[in-house]
Amino acid sequence: MLNDVCKIMELQTDIFDQIKGESDSLAGLVLEIAGEIPQNGQIVNSGDFEFTVLDVAKNRINKIKITIKPQAFE
Repeated sequence: MLNDVCKIMELQTDIFDQIKGESDSLAGLVLEIAGEIPQNGQIVNSGDFEFTVLDVAKNRINKIKITIKPQAFE
């Protein structure tokens, strides 16, 4: 869930509100941004964040790596 991700990463819980659409999960957020089911290894960028899809199976995103771009919080 996006709220859990924000808490773990110590981010404001509303940081993804403008881009998340109807999604409540991290996988849903990535699908919303990408506009399609991404492939393994695909990088999806949005604002200060880079989402690397690490595992997709049967049209389901199972694992995502989130990177905060270095300039984001300078």
